[in-house]
Amino acid sequence: MRLGCLETGTNSERVARKVVNPNDTIITFTSMQEVFNSLTNREVDYALVPVENSVTGVIQYKFDVRRLNLEKIGEESIDIRHCLALKNRFKTKDIGFILSHPEALKQCQVYLEEFPAVYIGETRNTAEAARIIANINFTNGAAIADYQTCQYYKLNIIEKDIVKNNRSLFWIVKNGL
Repeated sequence: MRLGCLETGTNSERVARKVVNPNDTIITFTSMQEVFNSLTNREVDYALVPVENSVTGVIQYKFDVRRLNLEKIGEESIDIRHCLALKNRFKTKDIGFILSHPEALKQCQVYLEEFPAVYIGETRNTAEAARIIANINFTNGAAIADYQTCQYYKLNIIEKDIVKNNRSLFWIVKNGL
């Protein structure tokens, strides 16, 4: 079995590692559009799709599953523990911009109200946000991503678990045709 999901370091990839068997292959993509395309083009047999969140409710990808006539064959939920992380050791008052996936930004909306003058930018996934912050020359950028992802990119975690009681449901889907 080939399972498509978002790239290494995302919550989707964490779930994929939980649900695959030893002989299965996880194939990662940078965007959910690429995940859906890989399934409809039969590059993967199944796809992992985030569909609901305890903080924000229904995730838009649930509608894509229906629109594309995909069939749900399983589900898995995990705790989501977003961190705020910087490239350098600055204080939160020095942050000039914050990057993350749109869904993560929605989940962190109340927390982000502490940064009214900070630019908030969207990335294709949370791992991409961490990678951008780790690799740019600007020193005042921050990422919202998973703890392990922030550690992987050697970011300094300013705050852990910035949204309490945050849990997401993922569906495993296949082509319904």
